[in-house]
Amino acid sequence: MNGCLKRPARAGALIALAGLLLLAGCGRTVFVTGGGSPSQSGHAVSGQPLPSQADAAWQAGNYAEAERLYNVVARDAALPVTQRALAWERVARAALASGNVQGAQNALKFWKDLAPGAEATPAWREIQSLMGASGTSQPSLSSGCVALALPLSGAYGPFGNKIASGATAAQSELSRSGISMDVRLVDTEASDWLDKLSQMPPQCVMVGGPLRADRYTALKARNLQASRAFFAFLSSLEGNDEGTVAWRFFSSPQDQIDAVLGFTRKLGISSYGVLAPSDNYGRRMADMFLKSVRAGGTAAKITTYQAGDTSGWSDVMREFVGGTMRGKTPVPTSTFQAAFIPDSWKNLELLVPFLFYQGEDRLVLMGTSLWEQGLSNRSSVNVANLDLAIFPGAWNPTSSSPAAGALVRAMAEAGKGVPDFWEGIGYDFVRMASVMNLQAQWTPAQVNGRLASAQNMEWSMAPIRWSNGKASQALFVFQPVQSGFELADPAAFKARYDEILARHAKRVGR
Repeated sequence: MNGCLKRPARAGALIALAGLLLLAGCGRTVFVTGGGSPSQSGHAVSGQPLPSQADAAWQAGNYAEAERLYNVVARDAALPVTQRALAWERVARAALASGNVQGAQNALKFWKDLAPGAEATPAWREIQSLMGASGTSQPSLSSGCVALALPLSGAYGPFGNKIASGATAAQSELSRSGISMDVRLVDTEASDWLDKLSQMPPQCVMVGGPLRADRYTALKARNLQASRAFFAFLSSLEGNDEGTVAWRFFSSPQDQIDAVLGFTRKLGISSYGVLAPSDNYGRRMADMFLKSVRAGGTAAKITTYQAGDTSGWSDVMREFVGGTMRGKTPVPTSTFQAAFIPDSWKNLELLVPFLFYQGEDRLVLMGTSLWEQGLSNRSSVNVANLDLAIFPGAWNPTSSSPAAGALVRAMAEAGKGVPDFWEGIGYDFVRMASVMNLQAQWTPAQVNGRLASAQNMEWSMAPIRWSNGKASQALFVFQPVQSGFELADPAAFKARYDEILARHAKRVGR
């Protein structure tokens, strides 16, 4: 079943994946994803020669279809080498035209393997020049086996299935480029999921997941990380595991803080306040933020409030901003310029009016990925008094990245709607596994070494980088808008910030 998505045999789940399997090309005899050749000497089911179909798609400018068909033609050993070489050339050109950069690079590799000396031809040099001019040189891809250990049922099932959808989209794209990835899914909510992982073929080395910390602990107890290279979709790993016995394929809390701090520092902001709920998440994020701020030589004020209890918030906000009255005008006495609020978007909407009631309308409000989650499914957002709110995120819906565009198209074709970063995780992970090409005799040092080049692939989401096996993600910075959220433009944000500062000064008579 090379090229076909595999998962536990559960009737309802299999039906749900039927559409995804069609997208991956499973069961289609006219499109060869492995190393074989067409079964009817270059003829499609309709009887029309495939070279003619490919030429027609090429001449019509239907480059996605031309790429698919020429890929088959190029692998037909019954055809002359010159015809197959031309097919590989057109696979490369068609792939570039439709934004499949990695497909273009892989076509050049196959062309060179078929016809040594091809790299000296004008056509080859032209394609290489086009790729180099746009900065699109990518690591080479390889066929192989990759697994995903995900919650495909239960409360976490919606997240796991989104990752699976992204993985399927990557599998389909790779198959169009002649790369056969055997993608296997294991439901971590099933009672026998650890057995399923241990029974996978030895060549299925790289595993994405798990998504839950307790599942990671469970696989460690079975010592499964000794035979598989796990890339957990977790913000942190136990002890010193990261980069030694397992890896991360997910952003960390520090990545979130670095993103918003970097954005505000470019605005000239150097003083911060922290307004945090008194729960575990709030305390942990507040401590991490304070440590990062103080490392830069600046101080910050911290105030906590009772999570979920708004009755005392008015007093908390007055203490936080030092609110006083000048006649009937509330005047804050705070000296910090931005406030970090590690709480949900829902609670932020409740907090902001309390701040404005104290007259504090000039703070840049910095959030965490919780804000992105709260806004992801909102079609309408009340952004009153939130002109200076920003937060980090891993998925940019308007990204110009070819990989992001390819994922968006794949999801649309599958009737899955607009992707978010969960689909991006699955999509990028399968593609990176193809670049990594880990074999059964892998070592942690080898994984860390290959990550150095694999991380340079084209990413659909915010790029992840590894240093000594430890991951960090350069997150995007967003701001809320009425339709949800959008990428924050630093120049426009700075202009708005300066305008609000001037308006505040005028209001309080400064």
